[in-house]
Amino acid sequence: LVWDCWPIYFEKTCRWFVNHDVKTAIFTSSQTAERMRERFPQMNILTITEGIDTSKYQEGKLLKEREIDILEFGRNNNLFKKGLPANIKHICSNGKQKMFSTDQEFHAALENSKITICFPRCDTNPEIAGDVETLTQRYWEAMLSKIIIIGRTPKELIDLIGYNPIIKLDKNNEVENVRNIIINANNFQYLVDKNRNVALKVADWSLRIPIIMDFLKMCGYNC
Repeated sequence: LVWDCWPIYFEKTCRWFVNHDVKTAIFTSSQTAERMRERFPQMNILTITEGIDTSKYQEGKLLKEREIDILEFGRNNNLFKKGLPANIKHICSNGKQKMFSTDQEFHAALENSKITICFPRCDTNPEIAGDVETLTQRYWEAMLSKIIIIGRTPKELIDLIGYNPIIKLDKNNEVENVRNIIINANNFQYLVDKNRNVALKVADWSLRIPIIMDFLKMCGYNC
């Protein structure tokens, strides 16, 4: 089962498959899976969208009651280079892998944040991701925590849930764009409520395990 097989690692992964005579592989990236099918036409290959343990994420406060205006975690989005107004509370990882000491602290921050920024890695790190766009856990974490997501939606997520859960960011006027959303955060309560309800229905790994088991049985494995 392979996560995040970006183009920069593609040839290395292919060599590993050959060295270990891999017969069956599962990818969370549909684009990577398709390229692997071209490279290994005899291999059993399945695509499943990345999942999450939904039980770890709570809905948190209403947007109007949240104290953190913007929470940026994970990759650095390189936005707001000109800075944000002093009255906007902004917590940013600045590319650090570890922002919080514990998962509990992280979840508490999610539940108390109005906005987060999410872009596919092909937008933020094209030197690694190339043109591969995929659904990653950050989208589920934000949806389950009822945060307004600003950025760009991977096609895999839209295909899975049937709508766009993300507010597109105006990169020509990002500070004013975000400021207006913060001021009018209450207007987005309906969207974050919908996002959480949908994520609870489709995001959990428990829904993907039967798909994996059926695939393995079809390939002749004794599961």
